[in-house]
Amino acid sequence: MIIRLIQKNTGYRHSPAQLIEVMNNISCSNESENLYLFDYRSDVSDDLGQAFGIDFTKQRLIRAEIRKHFGAAKKSKFSLQLIINIPG
Repeated sequence: MIIRLIQKNTGYRHSPAQLIEVMNNISCSNESENLYLFDYRSDVSDDLGQAFGIDFTKQRLIRAEIRKHFGAAKKSKFSLQLIINIPG
């Protein structure tokens, strides 16, 4: 059911399998003490980001920006929790 809501929010442009694959691939790596590199990007991840207010076009973010995105997602009417392995 959740994947169908995500499909709706992305304009039904992607199949459930595509969305699940991309959400599993979105990750980031710690580049330095406070800088994270997002390792994966595609048209599907860009659509997800646009639908949920997360700018995946920026490859590098500081921890405060990442936390800000999560805070905004929690406050949204329909939040999407992307599980990103961020140390610390």
